[in-house]
Amino acid sequence: MPATGRFLSLCALGYLLTSVAQAMLLYGVDTAFQQGIADLLLTALLVVLCLQLGRRTHRITQTLAAVFGVGALLAVPMLVLLGLRPASAGEAFTNVLSLLSLPLVVWQLVVFANILREALDAPRWASIVLSLGYCVISYLVLDQWARFLGA
Repeated sequence: MPATGRFLSLCALGYLLTSVAQAMLLYGVDTAFQQGIADLLLTALLVVLCLQLGRRTHRITQTLAAVFGVGALLAVPMLVLLGLRPASAGEAFTNVLSLLSLPLVVWQLVVFANILREALDAPRWASIVLSLGYCVISYLVLDQWARFLGA
């Protein structure tokens, strides 16, 4: 994967657009852009922090491009599932969609772990722990951010 600023910018834009689209479907139009920006910045912060702690700062551009690019691509099937949810969906329908989205979430965690493993030259178990930690931190922070925004 090329380690250029232009490629990183394109990947970050794709990530932002899909993140905003997901936020629109989950939280509504009013706060979607703020949610998308928060997601992008939090992801960048956590990846850069991992690379700095692992003394691999020379891989920041390439790793961020990979994380943002893959995140944007894997968000597309999730957007399709979220788009299937009608506004008046019952709890049973929402639970079925949640179950259908579970393999996508696991897939994204595995891919993210592999990106971190390559970027950090870390053992597989360490990259899996980092990937799960990212998921938990991201969920907690972005959920609190949504509450703060009133979504």
